[in-house]
Amino acid sequence: MKTHMHQITYLPVEQIEAVERHSKNHYDIYDGTKGRIFPDIKSLMDQAGNDECFVSMGKDGWKLVSVVPVLEGRYDFKTTTQGYSFGVPITNCLVLFWEKEIEP
Repeated sequence: MKTHMHQITYLPVEQIEAVERHSKNHYDIYDGTKGRIFPDIKSLMDQAGNDECFVSMGKDGWKLVSVVPVLEGRYDFKTTTQGYSFGVPITNCLVLFWEKEIEP
């Protein structure tokens, strides 16, 4: 019978703010006065130790099973005659699930 060991890795994701202009052709709800928040993928790749961690886990026999984003809900309240608001999910971190087969 095979036995498996599991491990979890937490990777925080930095955010960047970029201003976009309003476009009626797309579902862009930002009017350019506020910044739109995006996950900074480049900073995730540049974080010290991530590459070394992944390489060493691979050499030790760990297999990446899944990557799950942890989302944070943010909202903006528009004060117009209709008085609507909207919310957007922002990727706050990534949780990596690893698995390793071990002999009992």
